[in-house]
Amino acid sequence: MRPQQLTTGRRTAGLRVRVWVTCLLIIVGGVAYDLFTPPGYTATFVLTVPPAIAAISMRRIDAVIITLLSVGTATAMVFLWHWHDGEAMLELYLQYLLAAISLYVCWERYRRESELQTARTIAETAQRAVLPTLPPRLGGMRVSARYSAAYSPARIGGDFYAVEDSPFGLRAVVGDVRGKGLGTIDTVAALTGTFREAAHHARDLAQAARWMEAAQLRLASTRRRAAEAEDGEGAESEYELESFATAVLVELTEDRRELRVVNCGHPQPLRLRGETVEPIAPAFSRAPLGLGPLVGDTSGGPIGVVPWTPGDVLLLFTDGLVEARDSAGEFYDPRPLLARRGADAPLDLLLRHLGEDARRHSGGRLGDDLALLAIA
Repeated sequence: MRPQQLTTGRRTAGLRVRVWVTCLLIIVGGVAYDLFTPPGYTATFVLTVPPAIAAISMRRIDAVIITLLSVGTATAMVFLWHWHDGEAMLELYLQYLLAAISLYVCWERYRRESELQTARTIAETAQRAVLPTLPPRLGGMRVSARYSAAYSPARIGGDFYAVEDSPFGLRAVVGDVRGKGLGTIDTVAALTGTFREAAHHARDLAQAARWMEAAQLRLASTRRRAAEAEDGEGAESEYELESFATAVLVELTEDRRELRVVNCGHPQPLRLRGETVEPIAPAFSRAPLGLGPLVGDTSGGPIGVVPWTPGDVLLLFTDGLVEARDSAGEFYDPRPLLARRGADAPLDLLLRHLGEDARRHSGGRLGDDLALLAIA
């Protein structure tokens, strides 16, 4: 069992105990009120509360038991002490009605929770298929990735990453498909699948970028034809302009002495050397994937080459990190935290602290999907 699941299980068990204690105290309090007050007073109306509490917060079996206990106690109170009181009988009938409504609400809540859990399971399965968990070491290098979807119930969005140990060296990509949520999965799947193939067969990163753009264009063309068939020819230009992805591709050569970069309209990667943090060229040197033919850029982009030394840490990220803004509109800058942590920090811990720091900066919630990838 994962630590998160264990913590959730403990919280659920604790909540169940608290609700049970609360409901039993209400029932006992109602009985005590009826016993120690004059005959004209009754607390049967109080016993409508436990079934309502159980209906919105407990398992079905617990809700049934609490409802039967409350109804049974109210029935006994009325027939033992208030059978001649018409108002008390009316309250008892109301108790039966509210108990039935509470059980219906409980069953409906369970149905909706089951549907939501099914949707989350599907989203998590899709995420594992598209963005599998990386091994701690790949090609002799330490690697770590972290992903957060802006729409948390979906668990997956338009950001992606992939790392492959290829005959040309360790190749990696981080990218961002336009849009959010489950509607971007097909594009993410097409781009990551194409990159994994290109990582082993493309002669350089420029060719790999061209292959990824070709996959993006094929998918956009398929969507455009579907839109034209449904909505008419007017949808063509919209789909051409709105279907694109930014990405940065990197390659650590086999001798681990050079880092090669192709940037397709994506935020620049950062290199952490000791406590020094610096962006890696080239800057925005190529159009985003899918827009190259529209601006006459079909080259795959120039390849930037920078030296690499043992101990360096490479950080690739999507714009969800650097576009996180605080209440004053100031963008988040990851460099101060990276410099404080240093290149010797464990990669998993470094990425976790980076994501938490960006979330704090933006007031506890990120406005965009966030993918982080570190290689050391």
